[in-house]
Amino acid sequence: MQVITSPSFTVIKLGSAWTVQSGATLNIVQPPQKKERPGARQRAKLLATPEGRATFEQARKAVGQMLADDGIAPLTALRLRSGMSQEDVYRATGIQQPQLSRLENGKNDNPQLNLLRQLAVAYRVSVGTVTEALDQTISQVKR
Repeated sequence: MQVITSPSFTVIKLGSAWTVQSGATLNIVQPPQKKERPGARQRAKLLATPEGRATFEQARKAVGQMLADDGIAPLTALRLRSGMSQEDVYRATGIQQPQLSRLENGKNDNPQLNLLRQLAVAYRVSVGTVTEALDQTISQVKR
């Protein structure tokens, strides 16, 4: 504990919290906390084991199938049905996450054929399937 006093206020530091007392007013000031995505710890804990990774992959595939069944986000659904995250796609193909995100959000309507081939190999589908999913994604964005 640290205490700093002056004629007009007193500051006490206990751990990471600061207490400032000025006259009859008492303020407790907490330092800003590092923001963590909801569930990030649980996800990391789950992915730390082979069983957890398998469970996570099954969940991805199920979400991908639901999206596909409802015709939502076809290119994303294709990736998820293959059980891959955007990071997995990067590791398999070298396609950077921002570039993949633009494709999945229909913001790149003219990708190079080589990129489509890489995705087809990674997703274990034909180039035609990837092209069809991309076309559907772009048409959904333009609605």
